[in-house]
Amino acid sequence: MANGNIGRDKYRQITRELREWGYLPIPERTDKARLNPRDWNILRVIVFERDGYQCVYCGDGCDDPHCDHVVPVSRGGTNEIENLATACPPCNLSKGDKMLSEWNGRKF
Repeated sequence: MANGNIGRDKYRQITRELREWGYLPIPERTDKARLNPRDWNILRVIVFERDGYQCVYCGDGCDDPHCDHVVPVSRGGTNEIENLATACPPCNLSKGDKMLSEWNGRKF
């Protein structure tokens, strides 16, 4: 192994061939691409300012707000600004990856 990537390259070749032959599914592309930290921080500030640094779920002011995905990424949500909301830590942590219809509000 001269360059150290022979194992990874061989794996990629084999999986590509298995997909071409129909033995492995071709992964679907999604718009769930990760944001780089700088872009995420800019987006968070925009959301916090839009929401007045208040939790959209309970109305409390937030000293340390979280930026919540209203529709969780694990459920098909995106990083679009329309899917982001300011949340206080108790609300965001209790909501987790639930949809709003599944969540009963924050737990004290």
